[in-house]
Amino acid sequence: MMGMQKHVVLTGVTGLIGRHLLPLLQEHSYNVTALVRAGKEDTYLLPPSVRPVEADLRGDFTSVLRNIEPADVVIHLAQHPGFHAFPDQAANVFSVSLNAAIHLAEFAKYSGARFLYASSGGVCGPSPEPVREDYPLRPQKELGFYLSTKMAAENLLGFFRQDMQVSILRFFFVYGPGQGNQFLFPRLITSISEGKPITLANGCGPRLNPIHASDAAKAVMAAVISMPEILHIAGPEVKTLKSICEILGDLLKRSPVFIDKPPPALDYIADTALMERLCGQATGLRAGLTALINNKSEKPPV
Repeated sequence: MMGMQKHVVLTGVTGLIGRHLLPLLQEHSYNVTALVRAGKEDTYLLPPSVRPVEADLRGDFTSVLRNIEPADVVIHLAQHPGFHAFPDQAANVFSVSLNAAIHLAEFAKYSGARFLYASSGGVCGPSPEPVREDYPLRPQKELGFYLSTKMAAENLLGFFRQDMQVSILRFFFVYGPGQGNQFLFPRLITSISEGKPITLANGCGPRLNPIHASDAAKAVMAAVISMPEILHIAGPEVKTLKSICEILGDLLKRSPVFIDKPPPALDYIADTALMERLCGQATGLRAGLTALINNKSEKPPV
């Protein structure tokens, strides 16, 4: 039994944000049950205090949940690695983003727990101005398959609010050590290091306010405590993609190579006022990228 400690059930514990969130949960006296994929190679790195439970989020894992003690908090951070591989991975992406979310929400309702779901800032679509949490969502016909599953999950989880607290966490361009090569920042680092050209719309690319994974995890922890209905999680500085590449180039001691293309750049900027009220201002971009470059060859801590 969990005794007097609080209990959290967490997916995505070995992911970019989960690795940074885990110690924060433990600092706040949470006993952590981590749902992990069978054979996941870095599960062995989890500290002994974490209870790993094998569960395939691509299928029906309700029998697994029935054998887990009731939780105080359920956090669904897991993301299928093939989220860009449509249609080849469509069923798996749907299952992890949407089907698993509903199974976990049912478990949270049964437990009397709070439920937090990792969505994406992409559901808001591009905007020249920072988007607040109450910003209208992008029309579904303009979304790709992956973002459509996130939007659908947000909508369906809203029905659970009559029975429990649900918090939607929308992440805007998280970066950090150990991130997979399918994400923006590892691709930029590889291109700059190898002298490969980076294509920029309108000569400068979109404006973004990226956030380091450690700060994103702090925002998640703040959301666990305060449970806002929606929280946008992003960095404090708005930069063009070209400016971001120039900072990376300076840190890597390599000059980025750019190719211009005529279509206008589409900005993805989050309003971070609510996040800053909950957990303070995040790390500045240059400091965060310096930490990333200095640690990019190291295995991130768990």
